Amino acid sequence: MHASHIKGYISSFREYPVRILPLGRISEEGSGSFTEMADMHAAGAPAFSNYKTPILDSGMLFRILQYAQHHSLPLFLFPLDSSLAPNGLMHEGLVSTQLGLKGIPSLAEELHLEHILRMAHEIGASIHIQQISTLESAQRIKSYKNLGLKVTCGVSSSHLVSTHEDLATFNTAYKVLPPLRSTSDCKALCEAVLDGTIDVVISDHAPCSVEEKRTEFDGAEFGMINLQTVFPQLIQAFGSTHLERIVDLLTRQPRKVLRMKSISVAEKEPANLTLFDPDLNWVWTESQNQSKSSNSPYFKTSYTGKAIAVFSKGAYHPSNVK
Repeated sequence: MHASHIKGYISSFREYPVRILPLGRISEEGSGSFTEMADMHAAGAPAFSNYKTPILDSGMLFRILQYAQHHSLPLFLFPLDSSLAPNGLMHEGLVSTQLGLKGIPSLAEELHLEHILRMAHEIGASIHIQQISTLESAQRIKSYKNLGLKVTCGVSSSHLVSTHEDLATFNTAYKVLPPLRSTSDCKALCEAVLDGTIDVVISDHAPCSVEEKRTEFDGAEFGMINLQTVFPQLIQAFGSTHLERIVDLLTRQPRKVLRMKSISVAEKEPANLTLFDPDLNWVWTESQNQSKSSNSPYFKTSYTGKAIAVFSKGAYHPSNVK
């Protein structure tokens, strides 16, 4: 990926009603070197990520952290030592044993996370951990924040409302990466969201085709669609009493992570707003799905709270979903 690609993406995205920001890639797969991140940043890429491909080469990770620190570039890193979870399909625990499925141990995330955090702390680098999924990961993030490391992290809303027990029926729609963990992990992640250890909540929206999901569990792709359900899932997890924190997690905090200027809601300022009803009761059905994919395990779920419309680029865009 080059700076010209970033400019092309940004230009093509202008026709959409909302602003879309493309992240630059940190390294080309199998190349052994990293990309021209400084050039891509100048072209408009706000941050850099390899999505869910972890950087396991310590020497390369060290050089990337040094480069990013020198050029003040936001890095999004995904913690997973895949050598500890070869062909893993779900959280390693009682349910995976009962189902006879290969597990992804919590240790695979936690060891690699510690490796990243320790290296960033030694260099003095600023980093963002894309997703965590375990109690221990949350504790390690908190410990390094207390040591002064400039680290932020995210969690998906599905990890705040679902656990590995939901996979007991072999429903491939629940197959995600990182995997849904235990009830104690889910509870700890919710607590970490409220105490500020976790900085942002993401949808982790990952559309898959019917063929990629309606197959044997071990052959199914990881991922679920979640854009339309992330907000009500946060209401489900925390209730409307934490509404201010929920709004912060979805709006102000992501801008901070991306080192973007904050937006003020004031007279004569551009209207970039999402209208929502935190008390609206509704049922998520396939007929309401706005995605071209349908890999959601939450169809027929009753929710409270819903996005109604957006103001963006000087225009009002109401939801077409009733």
